[in-house]
Amino acid sequence: MKELQDNREIVIYTKIFTVPAETIIGLYKYECIREDSPFRNGPIKDIADLENITSKWVHWFNTERLLHKSGLIPPNEAEEQWRHTVTNRARLQN
Repeated sequence: MKELQDNREIVIYTKIFTVPAETIIGLYKYECIREDSPFRNGPIKDIADLENITSKWVHWFNTERLLHKSGLIPPNEAEEQWRHTVTNRARLQN
């Protein structure tokens, strides 16, 4: 019975942590690797081409894409708002 419980915990843990990763991989493939991707400048000929477009996509993903749950603002603006909120809360508590 203990082994069954351990296996269930492993399955739940695996699902919690792999589903978000699989989602990001799917986004990467759709937005970055596809033939008509705005991050590409032609066919991918070698690893350097792949690294270049991946770097562009990661920069866009981390700084420019719009976050729907945060009011259609880029991640860097959402983080700035969050930091402002946290700082204000800390000041009010002191």
